[in-house]
Amino acid sequence: MAQKITRDDIKRLSALARIDIGEKEETILKDATEIIGHFEELNQIDTGDVDPMTGATSFANQVDYDKKDDALIRKGISSFPETEDGLLVVPKIMTSERENG
Repeated sequence: MAQKITRDDIKRLSALARIDIGEKEETILKDATEIIGHFEELNQIDTGDVDPMTGATSFANQVDYDKKDDALIRKGISSFPETEDGLLVVPKIMTSERENG
């Protein structure tokens, strides 16, 4: 039995998402009810013999760890317009309440 989606549910969700659904309320209600119905159909399937999956394939992640290259780091730092104690100095884009007075 499909879970009932109400107009109040649609209104509450649209308010939470800050989405103005306007005249589309009826269509959204119908679509949401159908979607829940599809999930209910899937719940009827016996999956007892199916192994759980963590992704769509059985491939393992291929990790390529970065190697530190001190010469490249020095070249990057030296090409930057302003540095201080080996760090890059960038313009301030945010201020705190204390700084604003």
